[in-house]
Amino acid sequence: MKGKAKSSPVSTIQSLDRALTLLEHVGSPPDGTLPQLSDLAKLMDMDRSSIFRMLNTFAQHKLVSYNQSNRQYQLGTAVFALAGLAGRHLRLPGLVGPHLHNLQKVFGETAHLAVLSGNRAVFIEGVTGRQPVTIRHEVGDSVDLHCTAVGKALLMDHSLATLKELLGSSPLKKFTSHTPHTIKDVFQQISAHKKEGVSIDDNQRDEGVFCMAAPVRDYHGSIVGALGVSGISHRLKPRQKEVAALLLESVASISGLLGWKGPTKGEGCGREKAQLGTGNFTRRRKAAKPRRFGNR
Repeated sequence: MKGKAKSSPVSTIQSLDRALTLLEHVGSPPDGTLPQLSDLAKLMDMDRSSIFRMLNTFAQHKLVSYNQSNRQYQLGTAVFALAGLAGRHLRLPGLVGPHLHNLQKVFGETAHLAVLSGNRAVFIEGVTGRQPVTIRHEVGDSVDLHCTAVGKALLMDHSLATLKELLGSSPLKKFTSHTPHTIKDVFQQISAHKKEGVSIDDNQRDEGVFCMAAPVRDYHGSIVGALGVSGISHRLKPRQKEVAALLLESVASISGLLGWKGPTKGEGCGREKAQLGTGNFTRRRKAAKPRRFGNR
């Protein structure tokens, strides 16, 4: 009777694994300089002839290109074509859905995804909270940027100059006594939020409502969406550290699926170091009029 081969948890083809690792080295060399053959052989700890054959195979499929003048290799046009095809399938709402449901399950509050559209934040996906009194939005609803958590998360990379260009010269609309008055106020808040990676709306849009959001980034590092949680202040605000932690974990996962490999929290601080302020809202206020996500 023949003995059974030992099965490994993950079955791989070693030669293909090496080839794909080589392609990754071509695309992201450790020192940031386009590699030559000798550099790649050293990185792979393989002989130059084997590396050369793999690179030639990649070149035939336009996955790699070779510059004869400096003898350097770089990713070919086929890689970008494949990236474009992948982007068609990696639809943001589909990637975010499980995280929205998880946020709603953990906190019992409304979780949503918003994107930037002109000078507004537009909700494109959401899960309504389980609480009897909860915050509701319809898919397609839009909100102001300057006084909402999703809006400020979408603006997190903006400079003061680009904020002025986006928000215009007209006075900012005032909703409550906590709404930022000027673009400079908005910029200062965004700068503070960026250090933590999470933006906050503490009664700025609606009295009695507390919201938090974090930006989702694509493979360029550009902000392509904002994942947020909204609830009645007296329920959600005491849990803001928990909300921030799960939001950061969620956007890190989603951004990773979109190809982002950099930090998702300000200047790279770990989320365990977040020191989110408790604010000065201490008494229960009347909840805002509910806005609902449509039944789908």
